Amino acid sequence: HVQCDLALLGRRAPDLVQDGRWKRLLEAAFGHAFDWLGFGAKTAVGYGAMARDRSAEEEARRLAEKEAALREKEEDARRQREAAEAEAARRRAAFEALPESDKALEQLRQDLSRFDGGIQLDKDRYAELAGLLNQFAEEAQRWPDSADRGRAADAIAAACERFGWAPPGLKRDKREKKERARRAQIDRVRAKV
Repeated sequence: HVQCDLALLGRRAPDLVQDGRWKRLLEAAFGHAFDWLGFGAKTAVGYGAMARDRSAEEEARRLAEKEAALREKEEDARRQREAAEAEAARRRAAFEALPESDKALEQLRQDLSRFDGGIQLDKDRYAELAGLLNQFAEEAQRWPDSADRGRAADAIAAACERFGWAPPGLKRDKREKKERARRAQIDRVRAKV
């Protein structure tokens, strides 16, 4: 192992500290000593002669490549995380810039996506959906713009068409009553009653 006192070297030969130049010079000196001179005393009679361990060098090279690949993979993962975070921040900023009515409609769209999946809604899940639609309808009725209220009413009607106007398992007369009540709610949203 070779160590360098960089503070001392910086005072005595500052040009060797720049870009690790001292390392390249030592590697060259050791390479020459390995190949031609040997190390220590009695090198003329064969002591201190050394041979390069090519397999160890190859293993060190493979290890360095593996570490570099791992660092690159970690860097790629970090860049992907940062890109995803930047995209999420951009979306949040775009969402925050929307008018309140557009925010509520987008939130409804996201909330309704929880009910997708091709699974028939049971009474409990339908009650959750109905609560979501009721809350949205109440909020939409307070909007001053009739066009926004119309979009809200259309969104509620589309959700009812998609998921059903009434909970599953009701008799026809109760199902029709629930549908009439939901349609009346949609009309109230449109009319701001």
